[in-house]
Amino acid sequence: MIPNNPPAPDPLVALGPPDLSVLTPADLNAINAPHREFLDKNISGLPNAGGGNWWGARFLATGTFATVGMWEHDGRGDDPPRIRKVVVKEINDPADNLLTEGLMMNRLWESLSDHIVRLLSPRLKLIIDPERASLGPEWRNVVRHLVMEYCPQVTLLSLLERREKL
Repeated sequence: MIPNNPPAPDPLVALGPPDLSVLTPADLNAINAPHREFLDKNISGLPNAGGGNWWGARFLATGTFATVGMWEHDGRGDDPPRIRKVVVKEINDPADNLLTEGLMMNRLWESLSDHIVRLLSPRLKLIIDPERASLGPEWRNVVRHLVMEYCPQVTLLSLLERREKL
């Protein structure tokens, strides 16, 4: 009997070098330009109790159903957030839902491992209100964004490749 294994999902495709610190402003503009609509969005769930503004700073990757970027806080306000760079993963179709992924990330983080990227969106803020977000009713009870901590060193793929060489 042949096992019935579903095909693996398409991986996210990152554009640019693994180390984003080597990008020039022109490189960054060229990478960000096709994704400006995504980067210009006001993302709910970003830590912002103390004022200031978040802005989409870098496009990071895109895949079959999601787009990923880095948002930065301008550091202004009476009490700016301690974390000033975050990663936002956004789905583009309400048929896909990030709720399961978000709940799984929360459960993994509860293990208190330093090797798990932390989900910064509180559980109750994962579900969006379509009217407030100017979306159609098909988005009700859909998780559109995951806000995660930003890990600036390198990509997971480059860490795995580095480990294989050891």
